[in-house]
Amino acid sequence: MSLPWLPAPGSRATGPVAVLSPDGSSESDLVDLVLVAWAVLLYHHTGDRTPVIGLRRGAVGLRVTPDAPVGTAVERVETDERALPLRVVLGVDAVPAGELVVAVHGTELLLHHDPALHDADAVARHARHLGRVLSVLAERPDTPVRSVDPLTPEEHARVVLEWNDTGRDYPADRRVEQLFAARVAAAPDRLAVVHGDTALTYAELDRRAGLLAAWLRTEGLRRAEPVALLLAREPTLVVAALAVLKAGGAYLPIDPEYPAERVEYLLADSGARRVLTAAGLDEFDWTGEPSFAAASSGPDDPAYLMYTSGTTGDPKGVLVPHRGVVRLVSGADHVRFDETTRTAQIGATGFDASVWEMWGTLLGGGCLHLLDRETVVDAVELKRELAARRITTALFTSALFNQLADEDPELFRPLRDLLVGGDVLGARQARAVLRANPDLRLVNAYGPTENAVISTCHVVTEPVGDSVPIGRPVRNTVARVLNHDRLPLPVGVPGELHVGGVGIASGYLGRPELTERAFVPDPFREGEFLYRTGDRVRLLPGGEIDFVGRTDHQVKVRGFRVEPGEVETALLRNPAIRAAVVLARRRPESSDAYLCAYVATGQAPEAVREAVRPLLPPHLVPSYVVVLHALPLTANGKVDRGALPDPGVEPGIPGDAPSDDVERALVELWEDVLGVRGVGVRDSLDRLGASSLTATRLAARVRSRFGVACPVSVVLAAPTVAGVAAHVRSAAGTGVVGPRPGTATDRTPLSPQQRRIYVEQVKDPEGTQYNQPVVLDVPGTDDVLRAFATLVARHEILRTDVVVDDDGFAWQRVHDELPVEWSTGWVTPFDPHRAPLWRLSTSGTRVRLDFHHLITDGVSLTSLMTEWAALLRGDDPAPVGLRYRDYAHWAAGSEGRRLAAGQRDFWTGVLTPPPRPVDLPTDAPRPPVRRTEGAHLVFPLGAERSRAVRELARAEGRTPFHVLLAGYAAFLARITGSDDVTVGTPVSGRHLPGVEHVQGMFVNTLCLRLRPAGGLSFRAHLRDTAEHAIAAADHQDHPFEELAQEFGARDHARHPLFDTLFAVQDTGLHQVDFPGGAPRWTPEATGRTIVDLELQVDDAPEGFTARWGYSTTLFRRPTVELFRDELLALLDAVLADPGVPLEGHDRRPVGAVDLPDLDFDF
Repeated sequence: MSLPWLPAPGSRATGPVAVLSPDGSSESDLVDLVLVAWAVLLYHHTGDRTPVIGLRRGAVGLRVTPDAPVGTAVERVETDERALPLRVVLGVDAVPAGELVVAVHGTELLLHHDPALHDADAVARHARHLGRVLSVLAERPDTPVRSVDPLTPEEHARVVLEWNDTGRDYPADRRVEQLFAARVAAAPDRLAVVHGDTALTYAELDRRAGLLAAWLRTEGLRRAEPVALLLAREPTLVVAALAVLKAGGAYLPIDPEYPAERVEYLLADSGARRVLTAAGLDEFDWTGEPSFAAASSGPDDPAYLMYTSGTTGDPKGVLVPHRGVVRLVSGADHVRFDETTRTAQIGATGFDASVWEMWGTLLGGGCLHLLDRETVVDAVELKRELAARRITTALFTSALFNQLADEDPELFRPLRDLLVGGDVLGARQARAVLRANPDLRLVNAYGPTENAVISTCHVVTEPVGDSVPIGRPVRNTVARVLNHDRLPLPVGVPGELHVGGVGIASGYLGRPELTERAFVPDPFREGEFLYRTGDRVRLLPGGEIDFVGRTDHQVKVRGFRVEPGEVETALLRNPAIRAAVVLARRRPESSDAYLCAYVATGQAPEAVREAVRPLLPPHLVPSYVVVLHALPLTANGKVDRGALPDPGVEPGIPGDAPSDDVERALVELWEDVLGVRGVGVRDSLDRLGASSLTATRLAARVRSRFGVACPVSVVLAAPTVAGVAAHVRSAAGTGVVGPRPGTATDRTPLSPQQRRIYVEQVKDPEGTQYNQPVVLDVPGTDDVLRAFATLVARHEILRTDVVVDDDGFAWQRVHDELPVEWSTGWVTPFDPHRAPLWRLSTSGTRVRLDFHHLITDGVSLTSLMTEWAALLRGDDPAPVGLRYRDYAHWAAGSEGRRLAAGQRDFWTGVLTPPPRPVDLPTDAPRPPVRRTEGAHLVFPLGAERSRAVRELARAEGRTPFHVLLAGYAAFLARITGSDDVTVGTPVSGRHLPGVEHVQGMFVNTLCLRLRPAGGLSFRAHLRDTAEHAIAAADHQDHPFEELAQEFGARDHARHPLFDTLFAVQDTGLHQVDFPGGAPRWTPEATGRTIVDLELQVDDAPEGFTARWGYSTTLFRRPTVELFRDELLALLDAVLADPGVPLEGHDRRPVGAVDLPDLDFDF
């Protein structure tokens, strides 16, 4: 050890002292000054700095009374007949600033300290503890030094008992699935799980899990037997986990993205005889009702098996019993789990946070929303998703939270409870988030997998200090700070954190020796065990725990606990590597941890990474590989970790230097974010060791640096400086200042969207094609009417109509107030010049609403209904900011016109030469003037077909809209004989900043020109369709009516650019919760259609439902029914085999009659 000493006043030196101190060393073995100094350092090091220790000359003997009163700067205690001999002394004459000096004068012990640095109370504690240690050693010289408890009786009672008094009642005799069954019985129709467009109620989740559990039992599943779930974050994962518990087994979640070798190891080590996969469950028969006897297992049986990184090179399986999960979520004091909870499941499949997310939500009666990985790492998309789904609760890894908070601290605004864990919570980020979201409850959560996810929590409040504590133990949990001999340590003294209580795991599967080392007896609770976390912590004066660091080399990367030894073992399986060591380093900008491997080899770094990639999950693959001729060694032959160089980038592709200012700026940005030097413009992010989190940070920095839109998908799609530079150059000059509140005047023109609708309505004053009627299954009470009146007062668009001036120009007119009363009219024409342009009627048990599209669209309707429901619950909606008039004023101004003009060239390219009219096979001749009389044919696509659409979309990296649009285009090509198909489709128009929740009409119509040639496979056609639709959406700001005037046909019998429309709508109305539960929404027919054929697909959790509007002037209903059969048959064919050319699919629908009057051809 190195012993600091003071050779002269004002000076300081450090002298090396060799101390051989095996376990059990006694005072009789170490009777000199080193013993005292060592004891002080061992027990009273504060963790911030090593105090300087001096002893005054002249000391002969010492007897310390530990209970003597302690002064601020000096403590004097009397000696007696027993003495602790001190043979080596060093002299000082003064106390240097900032130092703590222990002095011995014969029978006196003096502690001198600098009050500017050392707290008087802390020095007093040190004096008491030092006195107690030395007193015991003086009385019992043979006592092992580290076995001496330095705490006073009062401190012992507080640290050991009071601060761990967390026992509370909880259903200790119940298992997870039994508590879930109670929730099913209480509210069977409540939504339990939502993923994109799929939703399961509690009853449906229970039924499906019961069916799968019954099958597992018939397959011979034994009690507590592990079942592997090789499933992604989707509803089937929740179904499968619940099914395994119902059948009496323990589920083992495995991320499908793990390398095959890793999966094989987990299956072999766990002994799992059964693996549930997505493909297998797709073939499972989910019909019928389950019937099987309840499992005979108890709360001490394992609920799940989770693997963590291992020091030996192999991951180790942790068995967590049901009681651990139940203790975690039942009556939790760290979060609110109840029927109002909407939890975003963000944790990876193999990350134990998913246990908290899943069972905390479901056993509390809430709704679990599964978010895709792409959404989680994109701040813009995540913010939109949290708001749209009204998420209340989430648990983020510290790395992800710190990154998102830096990019947009307001992102978390919808949340009620936000937990952060897995690594060190950034104090700066916590401070920013609390200031941006004053109503948010931010919790720093800590816990190893070995103690059921969460062991301690700290509610973060202002002011936030330089570091954030990890808090106190949660209910039915103990957290002890102990030394090597498992003695409790005083406040401020670092030691190893041991956790235990009801949540402690049963141990490591098949690893009895490792279990015995890691799970040790609790010295203060007979028969109970503690888990040694390996984390170095200290107690704060109030009883909270502060994280200091690790006692070993273990680190956290992306929230996962990582043993570098496991990575080193995998590296050394490469015969070309002679030696390897792996260190955790932190990026300078974000402090996120990453792994850096140092290897002695002749291989290139990228070859090393590629060789190890199949052996390790993504978070264990080193971000950087530094190749050395040999690893540096210390004098005793160990790797000299301090001599290892910082990582850099190996020379890449020749000519990688930046070529312009954009690339130079991006290289600087890359190197700053990644913490490396030497980045080339064609170095991929993967080669540079970046994760998706890093890509998100890069996208945010690009947006900030260049002022252009740059979603994370751009960085991931073109993951090089050169690729992103191309995007920046193309986007340069397109950054648009969006609408600003309060800029509109009383004389505000119609928006482009309103102008198009207004002209069509005036041309057909009796038409109802622009009505938007829906029926709501809630009683028409006075409270409902009053709440709607509040909406009318809040949103001026609901008090708006159209006025025409003397020059014939149309303007928006906003009335100061309007009467709100029940109406008798229903789906009748609106006069656009006479407010209100809405109607509200009731039949007693139902409310009927009818809006004109001049004042609303689908997104507006959902937002309006959400506010309506909030008002009925007594909640206050957020203040109204931007108004629709502000948007219309902006669209007519220079910014709006500039944005539209910049997109004209794209549409000129699409519509040149002008598209020919699609010759639909009609039942009647087309009249000389287009008529709008119409009807609707409604039909479901069915659960299996809907699932197949979603699966193909997911597999091809597309959306269900793209799949269905491609299918519809192929259908049109088939019935018209043309491979140049023009289809209209609406877009929300809410991509501009600030307009997402504004009430009003923002929908624009895009003209898609698709080419489903018969020789193309459906997969290729889908790719072309999706790329064209995405490009069109990127140019959606050009007014449709201008394109129609320039490129449309001059034919009054037809729509200017297309005769058919296609749309997939998911307005989110099914997720609006009115008091008493989610109501049923029913869209109503208007008896009109805008075009000849209008296929609208409603996207609901239970599947797709099509509403095929058709012109009754042109088509008979039997013909449209044949269209339906042909479309569904075509969809079935291309979904079953998307690789076959379109012309190779059988065109005949199953069970369909011949179509003699229609010419279907390719």
